[in-house]
Amino acid sequence: MHCRMRMVFRAALVLVVIVPMLGFAEEPVPEAGKEVGWFKRVFGKLSWSEVQSVVETPREASAAVRQNIRYVSDLGDTWTDGEETWNRGSGDCEDLAAVVVEMVHNAGGEASIIVFHPENSGAGHAVATGTWKGRKWISSNGFYYSVKSLDHAKALVAREMGWQRRQIVVEPADLAKSGNTAVASRQSPAAGIVLPGASPWK
Repeated sequence: MHCRMRMVFRAALVLVVIVPMLGFAEEPVPEAGKEVGWFKRVFGKLSWSEVQSVVETPREASAAVRQNIRYVSDLGDTWTDGEETWNRGSGDCEDLAAVVVEMVHNAGGEASIIVFHPENSGAGHAVATGTWKGRKWISSNGFYYSVKSLDHAKALVAREMGWQRRQIVVEPADLAKSGNTAVASRQSPAAGIVLPGASPWK
């Protein structure tokens, strides 16, 4: 009898607690001006419009990318925009950078994509970069860094990519795309479109 009561209690718990949560996780896209619920923010997969409605800073954009987009290398350089990459749920360095840049633009900030590569090397790594409230930042494969200078950014990328003893060159994304730089990074150990926006590295 005692065992039967526990089974009934568990079934009731599923009906009262878990079923409403599942329904809540599948809530429809909010109308303009309505907030995305806490449960969906934490446990659900937000749509492109939903994630743009909740991301307010470059750090939050980077976190959203890191938590929701899986790093996958592509063959050659196929640049895709932020929405396509978000919906696919995977991409390589330039795709992840594009998502961050578009989210930052949507939040009212300036951002662009730049490519780091060792001197005399055709292999590069794309990152999102910009200035937010007077501070420079980069987002590499969804990892956010506040940086003091271009040399600081180069050192961070060189460490991530295993290029520490090499001279690092920085190019705007459109120059890297039109040149001979193959933008194909590896995934961070911790973890077709160039968007407008002035680079902070002038």
